[in-house]
Amino acid sequence: MASGPYGDFVLPREQSSPVAFIAGGIGITPFLSMVSHLENAKSPADINLLYLNHQQAHIPFKEQLSKINLAHFTVNYATSPDDDKDIQKLITDKIPDYRHRIFYISGPHAMVNGYVKVFRQLQVAGIKTDFFPGY
Repeated sequence: MASGPYGDFVLPREQSSPVAFIAGGIGITPFLSMVSHLENAKSPADINLLYLNHQQAHIPFKEQLSKINLAHFTVNYATSPDDDKDIQKLITDKIPDYRHRIFYISGPHAMVNGYVKVFRQLQVAGIKTDFFPGY
């Protein structure tokens, strides 16, 4: 017997709500699935994706992301910042309207926890998390 997906790491029902995806390494996986679904549905969703990696030479799924055809989809690539101050600067530089977005964070557990702390300080519209244990 099969059942549906459960949890709260899902897109808002109201697609007019702008979102920001923060992916660390392999944490891109759920976001790639989400944007592919939205592309197939010809969604008007407003998504700003910030994809962080330790090495910019190795970015999984970069080619697939470059082919996503959504009207309001922005991808930024960056090296993982070292501390909270660098995280804040990266967010305010790459996502200037950050206070109006719901943030989805996916990646290693420590990264996700660090970003949640920063986003609470920045008083963003909302935070949803997912993490990959063992990374």
